[in-house]
Formats: sequence, C-alpha cells, structure tokens
Amino acid sequence: MALEPESVTLRVLYQDEVCAVVDKPSGMIAHRGWANDDQDLLRLTRDTLRRYVYPLHRLDRGASGAVLFALNEGAARTLNRAFAAGEIEKRYLALTRGHPRSGPDRSCDSARAG
Repeated sequence: MALEPESVTLRVLYQDEVCAVVDKPSGMIAHRGWANDDQDLLRLTRDTLRRYVYPLHRLDRGASGAVLFALNEGAARTLNRAFAAGEIEKRYLALTRGHPRSGPDRSCDSARAG
C-alpha cells in the first residue's frame, strides 16, 4: 500500500554537515524504480532538506526505519566505501506476533542466510 503524498511528514533523526538520517515510514518506497509512486523517500528528503542528497542504502516499501543520506558527493563516496568494506554495521529489528519456535531470542545473519 503506497502512502498518500500529503499524509507524510519527514522526521529528520540526525543531521550534520555531511550526512542526514531520516525515519522512513512503512509503505513508502526509498527511491523511484519499478514503482512510480507520487512520493518517495529520496525526493521527500531532498525537498525537506532543500538540497541534493545521496542515498547510501534503502529499506523495502513495507519496512520502516532509519535511512542514511550523504549531503555531498565526497561524503557519499567515503560512506559507500565504508559500507562496501564492512566498516559500517547495519542492524535490523523485526517485531513479530507470537514467539519464534526456537525461543524468545532469535537472530538471523543475512550474510549466512540464503
């Protein structure tokens, strides 16, 4: 389900001179691609910050959470290299209904998952 453009107010969680972290709501695409929604996180962030932004990762439409944007080309290059080298760690928290079969705590390592 896509979000209506007028219903979205972007929350900027952090911003300095080189990067910004914004809160992506569930139901919004991170950037235009196959979907041609009226609103996407990249354009909303650009319009909110009133400057060009460089996305450094994305979250699927159904996911919500923090997304990092670089605010200049040099920062984008440096941060992309750090992601590629594994120097930046991403962690995801999934909320489920009920209990996983193996017990209350369960982790998934995406590097090992198929």
